[in-house]
Amino acid sequence: SLIYKLVFCFLCLPLVFSAQYSIKDIDYLMTTKNAQLRSEHKFEEIVSISEKVIESYKAIQYKKGEIYGYTRLGNALCNLRRYKESLVALNLANQLSEHYNQGDNLIRASIHLGLGRCYLESRASYQNAIVQFEMARNFADNITDESEKKEQLILIYSNFYAVNMQLENFHKAAFFLRKSLILDEANAYSLAGLA
Repeated sequence: SLIYKLVFCFLCLPLVFSAQYSIKDIDYLMTTKNAQLRSEHKFEEIVSISEKVIESYKAIQYKKGEIYGYTRLGNALCNLRRYKESLVALNLANQLSEHYNQGDNLIRASIHLGLGRCYLESRASYQNAIVQFEMARNFADNITDESEKKEQLILIYSNFYAVNMQLENFHKAAFFLRKSLILDEANAYSLAGLA
């Protein structure tokens, strides 16, 4: 099946890189595969693939791939409520991104959104969550692709809403839902929250 073929490709990344596929091709494949698994809520598979991909990227010293791998791993672990492991992976992605200056605005926004979600969902620190969401928004504001920018901002506003609900800042929570609805007036989560 297609999934097994894709997993096989990930296991053979060093060979694939030296063969007909470019790093750009593999990045695209990873992004597409990750999105498919995420839509199917197959986070364990994302964790497994991300770990293999990270090792393959380390072997060829492709830092951008490593950053993407750790980001995907961290976000998948957060979805599985494995918050400590998620924080480790996302902090590694953030450190690599800062050190090598290779993280684009989309991935930087995703890293900080993931960190914020860990603090929010684990209830470890709502204030740290807000700080991370602010950083995520700053990076998201500079994403050049308008559809990616919109998608990230909607996720960020949804999380701002969630953290403000926890803090019982209801007016501020509603403010972020309205900002989300400006971007997507049919957003079911935002409409339900406002109702």
